[in-house]
Amino acid sequence: MLFTKETPILYYEARSHQRWLNREYILFPAYYYRVLAPRVSSRKLNILEKAVLGICRIGAFTAQEIGEKLDIGGDLSALIISELQYNNFIDHQGLITKKGKQILENELIETEDLIAGYVFQEPWQGELFPRFIENLEYAETRFNDNDYPELVLGTTGKPFYQKIFMPLPINNTLMVKPTPRDILRAIKTHNQTLTNRHRENDVEANEQLWNIEKQPDLKRISFIEEQPQPVWLATFIYTPESNFDEFTENNWQISDPFGLGDSPWLYRQINKCCQKQDNFPLQKSINNLLNSNTKLNESKERQEKRQDLMIYHEEAINIIENKLSLEILKWDDLYKGLIVIERTYLELELSSKNKQNINYINYFINDKLEDIVIKCQKLLENIFLIIGDQYPTEKCWEILDHRDKEYNKIILEQIVEKIGFKPLKNESHDSKLKLPKSLLSVDINKIKSASDHQSGSLRGYVIASLLTAYNYEQHPLYFFAEKMPNLLFELDKLADLRNKSGHYSSQKLTQEIVKKQIALVYQLIELFLQTNFHKPIELEEEVIYV
Repeated sequence: MLFTKETPILYYEARSHQRWLNREYILFPAYYYRVLAPRVSSRKLNILEKAVLGICRIGAFTAQEIGEKLDIGGDLSALIISELQYNNFIDHQGLITKKGKQILENELIETEDLIAGYVFQEPWQGELFPRFIENLEYAETRFNDNDYPELVLGTTGKPFYQKIFMPLPINNTLMVKPTPRDILRAIKTHNQTLTNRHRENDVEANEQLWNIEKQPDLKRISFIEEQPQPVWLATFIYTPESNFDEFTENNWQISDPFGLGDSPWLYRQINKCCQKQDNFPLQKSINNLLNSNTKLNESKERQEKRQDLMIYHEEAINIIENKLSLEILKWDDLYKGLIVIERTYLELELSSKNKQNINYINYFINDKLEDIVIKCQKLLENIFLIIGDQYPTEKCWEILDHRDKEYNKIILEQIVEKIGFKPLKNESHDSKLKLPKSLLSVDINKIKSASDHQSGSLRGYVIASLLTAYNYEQHPLYFFAEKMPNLLFELDKLADLRNKSGHYSSQKLTQEIVKKQIALVYQLIELFLQTNFHKPIELEEEVIYV
């Protein structure tokens, strides 16, 4: 099926999350299928969690008492209570929190009522949009002098005509009929996005948020029309106003064609196509948008700032390549992360020498110091994630006990002793400690999140890596311990600085403190590169290491 100038256009009043500096309307091609499917709602609580939360709403009870009331046993109720506390649905006294009350009130009842609607398929890779639309909203259009359609917007009395980029010709398309499971996933994702549209995070990218209590019968999903129909989806790409003063490579966004703000999903799909196709039709529109920004009337001050940022960028690259071997170029995420850290620090150093508007400069410096600390932690978290690809951490937490902290302390100290980490003699902390107290007290749910879902923060990743290294004598942590015996204490200091940033603290961030954290990042990355760690090569069915 071909996409032509006469192919129908759908318009759902696309809008952006951010204020845009410049934008260009585009038509995105899609196939739509009309289907009949159960109306389902995503839950965040399963039936037992909901029951426990309901009991906690009327008062505080012990895990044993709740287990007896629900006839599920004390151990299971303790685990459920721990999960609810981790999600801040109940407090540590066992009372329901404001967040818990809200989630309990907002729980939707699942239904198997059938509903007719439309799912949309991206034509180059055959993936379904994470949307389920009940009605087709056809755009009002007119053809201009070049015989291309324009959107008719505004009111009946005061219409205006919006030019829109039509990426013809559309080649290399796929015709793959979606499965019932694909359709169900699109419906669930759409419902979850509607429920969380007030949030700023990318719900589409985090399928772990959903916990469907009852799986609908996939056999009830059917096609009303077996053959797909081609359609253009009207939306726009734009450059955020906030990116104008930043030196970035990916400084454009795309609005969701169905009126739900920005679409990270569609952004990723377009980027995939741009990488695979040399002459991807939408690339021209993206380039036109980015090029048009350089033609805007910039103030002299903005021009100078943009030039400064480019200078910082080049200087950052020189610093990194002088400090590290060219092996760093093989690790794109680490390399780019270091560039951002160095660029931010160079900008900070220049600002600290500026004596004008001292109050603003101090505020700017404090903000940049906190920003660098956060980026340092994120970069080190990335190292542990990379190591976790070759030495999987999944289920490593099972060696620990949910209730016995003393037992966990003994286990962790034995692991640390075997690997070889220890504090230096001149450290100010208790020399009897084999690892920092805050690492010993990391909540087991945070360790589970880091090990099984690769989400969380630095301390969780460190513990997950330690637990895994115990069974792998070739694990990089052994080499790290040999070269940096006090690494665990240094990582803990960084995590502590990160947690205190933005809050009142007796220890204020200084450039000297932050420089030490940057040095720690370089030191660990250098050790990582010395381990000759190799990237996995992705094949169609498996992952091998070379």
